[in-house]
Amino acid sequence: RIGTRNAGAQNVWISIGKTAGVLVFLVDFLKGAAAIYIGVMFGFNGAALIVFGAFAILGHNWPIFFHFRGGR
Repeated sequence: RIGTRNAGAQNVWISIGKTAGVLVFLVDFLKGAAAIYIGVMFGFNGAALIVFGAFAILGHNWPIFFHFRGGR
């Protein structure tokens, strides 16, 4: 409920500070990278990893915790 009321790194950067904003950005980035990494660890490749990455992006943009509402 602070700033733009968005849960993103930009709002954290503006509302709390640079360090927290960069930390949120890194956690978001690692969240997407983890989806791909876990897929690779389980032996998936090619199209499956693209699907995993797409789902990571969709889950980031429209999170279940916000009732699939995202963005501004």
